[in-house]
Amino acid sequence: MGGDIDEEELSVVNLNLEIKALQHSIFQVPVQKHILTAIPKNTDRSDKMATMHPESLDRIDGFVADSERKVFEKLKEFRQDIHVVWSVPWTEDRRDYEADFVIIDPRRRAILVLEVKGGNISLENGQWYSTDQGGQRHEIDPVTQARNASYAIKNMIHGKICSEFRWGWGIIFPDVICPDEISPVAFVSRVRIIDQSDLEKPIAAVDRVFKDFTHDNVEQVVDNTDEKFAQDILDIIRPTFVGRKVRLSQSS
Repeated sequence: MGGDIDEEELSVVNLNLEIKALQHSIFQVPVQKHILTAIPKNTDRSDKMATMHPESLDRIDGFVADSERKVFEKLKEFRQDIHVVWSVPWTEDRRDYEADFVIIDPRRRAILVLEVKGGNISLENGQWYSTDQGGQRHEIDPVTQARNASYAIKNMIHGKICSEFRWGWGIIFPDVICPDEISPVAFVSRVRIIDQSDLEKPIAAVDRVFKDFTHDNVEQVVDNTDEKFAQDILDIIRPTFVGRKVRLSQSS
């Protein structure tokens, strides 16, 4: 019959189908796999930089340590909803203090206070030292500074915002590489220390510190970004004040 396909034509059709299937397996499947693996899930790059406060340190009046400038530039690599605040001051018992960096993560509803110590850092018999470029050696206590700063920032915020939040602290040594393990006499876990090599991937390094006190993964709360949480904290640690000029009446 005119509509029937003989065995030879059927063989040609089957051959064409096999060729198409082979082309599909050779060209399409690997390409799809390449697309899926080209951008890893835990990438250390973001499309837009973090929201920095201030936007730049270039116009800051007064001295800014080179170590803090290095860290400031590295922390820009975070996603845009992360707020990085440089230099948060407060006064306690008539003494002035300062937190070098405060990172606000609205997805985690958490804040991280970071103490930065530049120069050649060493730990000897439980005492931390920093040696500057001039060879001067200074006793330092980055652990106590970071811990006290985190408590101070927490106390500033606690009771003043409606949201619950978690808080913690860490230390950054941008000029040295630390050993993988730190002696218990240092009173700090290696997880809480970000060194020069860690700053090559700052997002992963800071995320590691966050996880140490929040005990969660940011991917678990990725849909819970709350900009009001970040703004409420910024209003406290970086307040805005606009004075109103009043003309005083002159007495006759």
